[in-house]
Amino acid sequence: VTGEATELRDTDPMMPQGYYYVRNIMFDSAGNLWGATQGEGVFRISNQQEIIGNYIKPDKENPNAQSNSVEVIIPEPDGLYTVATKTNDMFRYDPRTNSVTKTLKGYSKKLMTYIERTGNYVTSVCYDAYDNKWTGLGKDGIFIGERLYHDKAYNITGIQMDRHRRVWFIESQKGLKMVPSAKDYGDSLKMVSFLDTNA
Repeated sequence: VTGEATELRDTDPMMPQGYYYVRNIMFDSAGNLWGATQGEGVFRISNQQEIIGNYIKPDKENPNAQSNSVEVIIPEPDGLYTVATKTNDMFRYDPRTNSVTKTLKGYSKKLMTYIERTGNYVTSVCYDAYDNKWTGLGKDGIFIGERLYHDKAYNITGIQMDRHRRVWFIESQKGLKMVPSAKDYGDSLKMVSFLDTNA
């Protein structure tokens, strides 16, 4: 971010109160910061620190947007974004037209069926060194490709891969876990635990 840092207070008309419940952030290729909020949809801050506005709140223009409580924004190769909400809804957002669609790409039918059946929701997505797609769920589970690794302890809040091709994920109240990338993870994840207060 260029320029001087500016403190944004709750009295600032450009910063609605709901923006303080930011769940996730990401930068796009132009250097804009996107934020997923718990009550105000998605906002974008330009690389000049100007708050552009909030998007994808359910209204007449965006009838497919079912919730303004957004967990994560996932950039896709075609320039669109997958947006996952806490009401187990997922949709695609086109920033060029400020429009949304329910047509998803790259997500398995097994994952979508599981989300709909259990009331789960997506919190994070990451690709490992073998291009396996990791999808973290907020209520007990990780999908890797078509396979569900189900455990009541797996309340995932974030997933990232490091430069050594290891996948790290955060479990709510269970610390940090690390799994070396593999073509096939077998029936269970071989994890190393860090910061686990229950260990």
